[in-house]
Amino acid sequence: MSNIEVQNFNFKYQKSAEQIFENVNLTFPGGELSLLTGPSGCGKSTLMTIIAGLDRDKKYTGDITIGVQNIKDIKPAERAKLISMMFQDPNQQFVMQKVQEELIFALENIQTPAAEIDAKVQAALDFCDIQYLADRKIITLSGGEKQKVILATMVALDSDIMLLDEPFASIDFPSKQDILAKLVKLQTEKHKTIIISDHDLAGYAGLVNHLFRVEGTSIKELSTSETEQVLNTNHQSNVNFKLPNGSVNIELTDFSFKAQQKTLLNCDDFKFYQGCTLLTGASGIGKSTLFRSLTKLKKYAGNVTLADINIKKIKNKLFYQEIALIFQNANDQFLDVTVNEEIELAKSTALSDYWTAEKIDQALIGLNLDGKKDQVVYTLSGGQKKKLQILLMLIRDTNIMLLDEPFAGLDKKSVEFVESMLQTEFLNRNHSLVVISHQIFQFHDFFEYHIEFANQALTYKEVL
Repeated sequence: MSNIEVQNFNFKYQKSAEQIFENVNLTFPGGELSLLTGPSGCGKSTLMTIIAGLDRDKKYTGDITIGVQNIKDIKPAERAKLISMMFQDPNQQFVMQKVQEELIFALENIQTPAAEIDAKVQAALDFCDIQYLADRKIITLSGGEKQKVILATMVALDSDIMLLDEPFASIDFPSKQDILAKLVKLQTEKHKTIIISDHDLAGYAGLVNHLFRVEGTSIKELSTSETEQVLNTNHQSNVNFKLPNGSVNIELTDFSFKAQQKTLLNCDDFKFYQGCTLLTGASGIGKSTLFRSLTKLKKYAGNVTLADINIKKIKNKLFYQEIALIFQNANDQFLDVTVNEEIELAKSTALSDYWTAEKIDQALIGLNLDGKKDQVVYTLSGGQKKKLQILLMLIRDTNIMLLDEPFAGLDKKSVEFVESMLQTEFLNRNHSLVVISHQIFQFHDFFEYHIEFANQALTYKEVL
């Protein structure tokens, strides 16, 4: 239950003049639950990975200690037992093919006695309520399911310190509440030191012992009254939607698809309408799989028509001029190395000349990506990657975009700018969006329609 002390901490990225943190001093109390929040790209993930000792290439000045021990002096074998971390992108963490194998590997890696491994694995799966995933291949899991598997791995490791970077970005709100309850149980009953980085503050009221906020190059711990005021604000929105009417973009007839031999969706007739549509549903229900089916990346049964033409009869070159998919995992979207190279590639494949160089530069400023043109895309923060993804697809300028968790990792201000940009530069030009999102704090007047995915069916709803 040792405190984590950050003393006179200074950090900036190599080859960059921008100071990320300057003379930061703070204490994450041992045995308590702390929440770290702040704008997208402000350095939260960087601080977490430095504390975890997972990126020795990041040079900083100052000291970070756990108890009396400087983290630089902690040997890798000791660190693995002391600290575990959930990355913002869960795909970066897996080593094995199957869920149970992943937990076994993690325990073997810290030299857990063989006789104890099976019991620890089962206890961790039970604690996280994911026994049913034990034999699943990790590649088949949804983003939310992957995050639950990583949490189970951390539970199995039984580390004193648990760091979670945007752990709820791909998880529906009821699942978030359930996982938060489990983390509180670990903190109160096993005295774990837990630090969570998050933008969406819904669900934390009454659970967090300490709230830290990145402000410029500093990090401020809010007072008890400030914390209560921030976390007790209603971060969820009661939103009304229209029932659909107007032009039909995509129609499904006798449509179904499966995963792991289980039918996920089965609908006789369903239509996606022109405009801006929100698609919600529980984690792992098949939302991303639906998007892959609509873009010919996943096999399905039945018919999908785009502008009354069966998509199987549309040549791919023409088809992908009409519809684009923004993947949940940003790294799957990138083909080049630097931000500027990605922008130039998008311009070279653009379907119109709408996005001029001046308009792109203005967008980069609004997205806080200006000055990052020479940066390697994979070194951007999770939120910065999301913003770049969206800009690249806007430059391409298809008629329909399917956005899979586009707001994950974005702070409220960034969400509002992205929504404004999508409205002004895309929707107002008679284009259409369908958006999968679990993020709650940005649901207001942006969406026209709401589709709920539940019980193997799609249904339009008037209230969220």
